[in-house]
Amino acid sequence: IILVLAGFNSLFADGLMMPTNENYPKDFLRNKITDINVTIDGFLAKTIVYQEFLNESNLKTDAVYSFPLPPDARAVNVLYWYRDTLYQAVLKVQEQAPNPGTGEGGVAALVNSYIGRNGLKVYFKNILPNTLQKVELHYVSLLDFHKGEALYNYPLFTKEFVDYPIDYLSFKVTINSKQPITDYAITSHSGYT
Repeated sequence: IILVLAGFNSLFADGLMMPTNENYPKDFLRNKITDINVTIDGFLAKTIVYQEFLNESNLKTDAVYSFPLPPDARAVNVLYWYRDTLYQAVLKVQEQAPNPGTGEGGVAALVNSYIGRNGLKVYFKNILPNTLQKVELHYVSLLDFHKGEALYNYPLFTKEFVDYPIDYLSFKVTINSKQPITDYAITSHSGYT
């Protein structure tokens, strides 16, 4: 089995947090930390994404967290912190309209197009000024398998929305396989460790 990891870009994070306050000075809250842990068991991938977003304004705001789940993936848990207390979000399936736009165009329509039909959205209320909103997403997906190659793809590409490097990015992959792994590669970064 050859494992191919694809879709990484070290400067830009994957999930986005868009404020709903019209007076917010930017299109998105600043992504400070993204920590990704993937466990691959056979052809099943379990992914945990922990992210921290900073409300850089002096105003509290509501915000929508958006994440582009892979087409066959399913979110199984979303955890978040509010004033240092951990909560678990209630996940509900809501069919998205075939037209990914909001009817208004602009950044919101671009985000809807970016996250696609299987995207995840979580609405957060009252993010206090100059504080972090922490969120942890758990999802499962199947690896693409063809002619001895298994492919895991992670959606780490938001440079049309984010124009700064995040402070901390970590990506850890643990592979459990009964078949021998003969090779592995990260197609977007040849100098990985």
